[in-house]
Amino acid sequence: RNPRVDAIDVVRACVALQQQRRRLSVRNVRLELDAGSYSTIDRHLRWLAYVIRTEIGEALIHAAPAQ
Repeated sequence: RNPRVDAIDVVRACVALQQQRRRLSVRNVRLELDAGSYSTIDRHLRWLAYVIRTEIGEALIHAAPAQ
């Protein structure tokens, strides 16, 4: 059984992959972590995408200077 992976682990793996200029995917996150199930990693990646789209995305839109 794979060790437990939480959302913070997935975020850290995503940062590492971006620094390495590697594609963000369930498979690459799993390889970076060397832990967790594909379904758990997928769930955390979907959560992260949702957060970025909603909270951070909205904050960036509102913080952008008016054109």
